[in-house]
Amino acid sequence: MDVNLEIPELAVDFDYNDRIEYSLLETNRSLALLDKKNYLSKYLPKIYGNFNYGYNNATGLSSDLFGNDWYNFGTVGATISIPLFEGFAKKTKIQQAKIKIEQLDYQKSFLQKNIDIEIDQQKISLESNLKILEVQRQNQELAANIFRITKIKFQEGIGSNLELTNADNEYKAAQTNYLATLYKSILSKIDLLKATGTLYNTKS
Repeated sequence: MDVNLEIPELAVDFDYNDRIEYSLLETNRSLALLDKKNYLSKYLPKIYGNFNYGYNNATGLSSDLFGNDWYNFGTVGATISIPLFEGFAKKTKIQQAKIKIEQLDYQKSFLQKNIDIEIDQQKISLESNLKILEVQRQNQELAANIFRITKIKFQEGIGSNLELTNADNEYKAAQTNYLATLYKSILSKIDLLKATGTLYNTKS
């Protein structure tokens, strides 16, 4: 059975953003920063500009459209709006945004530590199961050889039926133990890939 149970490289060097819950915290933090920036911008002065340009014949009569001289004119203006005291609403919103950012930073840090612990635990579990799997593989090979030799002895009349039955049972038990440990090892790798957020990553 060809199953790749090696420790994935992504378990050593991975991106926290591959974990959906961490990625959501990052997104929420970015939104909170935008909210804070938006609230702060309301304290900035605003400048509004205007520009007009045209022609005038100084008489106001349309009949003089081609008779009198026309003069061009233009005006440029600007208005500056400076926010004055508007209560504490904006200040409160800015403070709330700051608190939310701090909370999200704490949640990110807490989640990072939990992810690190989870990955370490799953790596240890997989490594342990792989060691046991190797022992079970060797036991299975040994039991297979014993059964093969016992069967030959029985066929040649120098072995008993009881010996053959015992050897067969030992071989089947070794196979069962190997497959059970293989199954546990596969589950351990799946758990490790889940911990790194790369279960469906084709690179892993």
